[in-house]
Amino acid sequence: MAGRNSRDRVYRKVPIQFSDRGRADMIFYFSPYIVVLVICAIISAVLAAYVWRRRASPGAVYFILLMACAAEWSLAGALKMVSPDLQAKIICTQLSYLSVVFIGPLWVLFALDYSRHREWITGGKTTLLCIIPLVTLAFVLTNGWHGLVWPQVTLASNAPEATPIYQHGIVYWIHTAYSYALLFLGYCILAITAIRSTGRERLLIMTILACVAAMWAGSMPYAITGAPLVDADLTPVAMTVTGFLLAWLIFQKRLFDIVPVAREKLIASMCDGVIVINDEGLVVEINPAARELTGARDGDIGKPAAEVLKQWPDLSRCCTDGAIGAPAEILMDGQGGPKWLDIRISPLQSAGSGQAGRLIVMRDITELRRRGEELKRSHESLQAEMWERKKAEEQIRHSLQEKEVLLKEIHHRVKNNLQIISSLLSLQAGTSSKESAAAFTESQNRIRSMALIHEKLYQSSNLSRIDFGGYVSGLMSHLVKSYAPGPGISVDIDIEDIALDIDLAIPCGLIINELASNSLKYAFKDGRQGNILIRMEKTGSLYTLTVGDDGVGLPRILDFRDSPSLGLQLVNTLVDQLEGTIELGQDTGTTFKITFKEITHKEMREPG
Repeated sequence: MAGRNSRDRVYRKVPIQFSDRGRADMIFYFSPYIVVLVICAIISAVLAAYVWRRRASPGAVYFILLMACAAEWSLAGALKMVSPDLQAKIICTQLSYLSVVFIGPLWVLFALDYSRHREWITGGKTTLLCIIPLVTLAFVLTNGWHGLVWPQVTLASNAPEATPIYQHGIVYWIHTAYSYALLFLGYCILAITAIRSTGRERLLIMTILACVAAMWAGSMPYAITGAPLVDADLTPVAMTVTGFLLAWLIFQKRLFDIVPVAREKLIASMCDGVIVINDEGLVVEINPAARELTGARDGDIGKPAAEVLKQWPDLSRCCTDGAIGAPAEILMDGQGGPKWLDIRISPLQSAGSGQAGRLIVMRDITELRRRGEELKRSHESLQAEMWERKKAEEQIRHSLQEKEVLLKEIHHRVKNNLQIISSLLSLQAGTSSKESAAAFTESQNRIRSMALIHEKLYQSSNLSRIDFGGYVSGLMSHLVKSYAPGPGISVDIDIEDIALDIDLAIPCGLIINELASNSLKYAFKDGRQGNILIRMEKTGSLYTLTVGDDGVGLPRILDFRDSPSLGLQLVNTLVDQLEGTIELGQDTGTTFKITFKEITHKEMREPG
């Protein structure tokens, strides 16, 4: 009894009696340790609910399940302590094994997930991990039939509030060895991750390992002896301490804050490479595309970015020291040949903690750069070609200017030469008879009609065509002055805006010269007054030239196509040269109508 009394002084168990009419009294026992267990359950439940919002983080899901198991284990322990008899205590112990058997597997899964070895977590491997726990749970729930878990359970004393002492069977030892082996395996996984990490990441993992060590220390005596050191199983107490330490990691050190922020932006199947670096320069995440670009491995997670990317100094410098938001392009000379990467750096914000790291997105723009270089070369080649073409155009323009000057000079000289010929004919006419002088005058007028064309051409900006209306006006002014008809003779010129090349202008000018000269000489004799009409129209490619007068007209018996007159013979010859037709109208005076198409010099018929 002395031993029990000393324990009573330590835990100060107080019996609480509940009475009900017509029923036997039910006695429960209270201990301050029950409060500790209830607090542990509450803390574990709160932590599980808090981390649930960050369940996308590595290890978060398995941490939630561990906290749920801790809460259930603590509540079962509290119920065991208030239970009034041995059978009730055994039932509470069996209930606690609903959580106890899964602590080991969940711890290993947590370690694998948190250390970024998710490829090892498969459905088949998880099932294998849970086979022994499930079999153990089945033996625990049916222990009363076989006693393979606890062959014997006794109380530490005869008092009903005494703590039960369990004698361990073969199934218990198998489960215990298996659970501690899994705890040790998870411990080793995290320890290796801590060795590979630096700074705050290492501190976080070492703190987690310290929590696990505390839980081991608390549970080891009871697991081995089956009897508690101080009248109770200290494992829930150790789990309470572990809960407080984990709470410190979660709320103060942001255990699950950094990675979820990155996970929200990171898609593992992205074609672009993505690297997440925390505020201490450690690689938190790296997707497959980034591993392919940089040659990094899954095991590089948790290492300093400068170490992971040491093979690429420019990339390392850009990722760790590059300006946030400023795009950059770097060249990587890898085994597959040079690669150009477009680097974009974005800040990662953590709630209440400011910047929590940086998100680096890398895009392979090698092909884009290659096409850009090709486009640049094409552009330079095109510019060179355009410069050569411009140079050639300048040469052609200069040559054309020279030819234009030359043509003007030629037209000017032809006109002067024709003028000289006309002057010679005029001199010859002065020494000839009246009849010969008239012939010389007609020749002068013909020469003048051709010289006037050359004069118009070298005075015009267009050396290939002349304004035919202006030309005819000048020609008729000369003819009127030359023949000096009476004051009652008028000239009506009706020519549309027509420009003719020299091949058409010369024959048309000679035709007008001949017919208008005839009208001035013969249509208005004896002081007769009248009008001379010259009209030209164009319809499509067809020209119509009309030259007429309202004078006395030609004799009816005269065949103008077979006339002895040199002028009419010349007119018919020129019409044939134009491949046109000529018609004579004698209703009022004399009217010649010539129709022809626009033809080139090569197409023009040679005079026969």
